[in-house]
Amino acid sequence: MTIAEDFLLLVTDPANGKCRLRTMATDTALGSANLVDLANAQRVELTGQKKKAKVVLIDKTPLGNPVLDRAIWMLQSKGPMRLQEAVRQLGKQSKAPLYEALSARGMVQRRTEKRLGLFTVIRWPVVDAVRRDNLIRLIQASLLHSMDTDDETGPLIGLLAASDSLRVVVDKPEIKAAKARAKVIPKIWPILHLIS
Repeated sequence: MTIAEDFLLLVTDPANGKCRLRTMATDTALGSANLVDLANAQRVELTGQKKKAKVVLIDKTPLGNPVLDRAIWMLQSKGPMRLQEAVRQLGKQSKAPLYEALSARGMVQRRTEKRLGLFTVIRWPVVDAVRRDNLIRLIQASLLHSMDTDDETGPLIGLLAASDSLRVVVDKPEIKAAKARAKVIPKIWPILHLIS
């Protein structure tokens, strides 16, 4: 699974299937997660420092993932772009395809509802919580018990902290400790330091 899929799974309320983040925060976080996935797949690199950093496509070979392949195409067509613009572009319209990918894996189920008899809303309740629960357990171990992060938990913790979403993985009394621990994660994962 991709970091973006895992992140979306974590921030989705398991019971009602609603994303717990506002749309703008979700788009930014998913754009950042897609960028991390592309960097992990050695398709992009970052040049420059913080505000002047640019995302450069270094390998245009498709990955076989519709969301990431769309991101590769977009970066190829636009050329090097400022980091914040790349995050914005990579996050736009990626939530629905990511939910579809999670649905295809049997982790969430699409549910259409009517609100006020007028508006149709789509929810994605979690139907197979095994992966989600395991990720939460590993993230809690890293945040609350100083367990080392890995290629999955490190970026997820950085994204959760940057989007102010640690509350979805730790209880309220533990938030302060979790935030303190999460501050060291960008030092371990440099790409997250630039994004956050």
